[in-house]
Amino acid sequence: MVHNGYPDLTTDFGTTPPTHLFTADDQRQPDVYDYYKPTLNIITPRTDTLTKTGPNWPTTLTTSDLIVIDRREVDATNAVEIRDNIGPVTFEDFTIFSSPTLGFAGRYCRDLVTFRRVTLRPGPKPVGATQPRLFSTSADAINFVQCRQGPLIENCEISHQDDDSLNVHGYFFRITSVLSTTSFQFTYPGSASAFLNPMQAGDTIRLHAAGNFNVIGTAVFASASVVGTIGGVTTYQVNLSATPTTPLAINLWFDIPQLNCPGFIVRDSYFHDHRARGLRIMANNGLVERNRFENLTKCAISIGPELGQWREAGWVDNIIVRDNILVNIGVDVNLSARGIITPGAISVFVHTDRNSTPYPTGNSNITLEDNFI
Repeated sequence: MVHNGYPDLTTDFGTTPPTHLFTADDQRQPDVYDYYKPTLNIITPRTDTLTKTGPNWPTTLTTSDLIVIDRREVDATNAVEIRDNIGPVTFEDFTIFSSPTLGFAGRYCRDLVTFRRVTLRPGPKPVGATQPRLFSTSADAINFVQCRQGPLIENCEISHQDDDSLNVHGYFFRITSVLSTTSFQFTYPGSASAFLNPMQAGDTIRLHAAGNFNVIGTAVFASASVVGTIGGVTTYQVNLSATPTTPLAINLWFDIPQLNCPGFIVRDSYFHDHRARGLRIMANNGLVERNRFENLTKCAISIGPELGQWREAGWVDNIIVRDNILVNIGVDVNLSARGIITPGAISVFVHTDRNSTPYPTGNSNITLEDNFI
């Protein structure tokens, strides 16, 4: 039954919406593995049934527990988007109460974006409601992709969102056609994207082996262009300024470290009471200091690339994590679940397409000092 004051159920939630379980006192259900995807059957606009699908539903659910259904899979609207900025952008004394997807989305930025005294938290109760809101955003609070400069985050408070507080990464592409020793093509779903915009001549291209994603060579970027779109898939061409250190080949993967949001700083901020990770770091030359992380379902800080599954680059170099306080990390069973790839409160890792050793070791120059867990 939908609580008073909240919107009616409608079919635009989808048939298997992401579903989150809370206890009667508004805390994350401690026996869940993550969110679930039950089948939604709307009986009336205010009542429904959710039929369990998949494994690992907690046996400790009671009739007083609460369920939150999010809209991230059906409404890709972000609260704020920063795209292609060629000069600095600053958000100060800024609050977000709700978003169906991301709070802040940074894409193809070429200069610094600063967040100072920014707050993400659930908004006030709707008119007629007695039950407080449990979510702020339905996805990451701050998500930066394919930017030449990572964000500066200081004196912020981020909470109650349905995913990471911060995610910084670049794209990870597979070579689909080799045209010459210095030219290749790759494909990506959808119409032509602006992710070519921040690329600059002289950028480094890292070439990765398929499967385990070892870095096996480098090249120097010269130019890129859109070839065309067929059947909802766009082909792009990349030209190099010289022959790479290893021959180009179909099914090699590549990223550009200058576009993985390097140079980010996160300091003097409070991240708490949300699903997933605090900081998901896949960028170089970063600083994380004097922050507090509390009541998170997954690790507070993960350092390393999500090359498998999510195809998020890249290998991390030159990161300092110091003077942070981490409290009550892993409030459900997710952090200790079988096969979890980031089991530590702070985790340095890689996610590849393989589930057995040996794993590649591409992260480097990572300093963890004076952190209290």
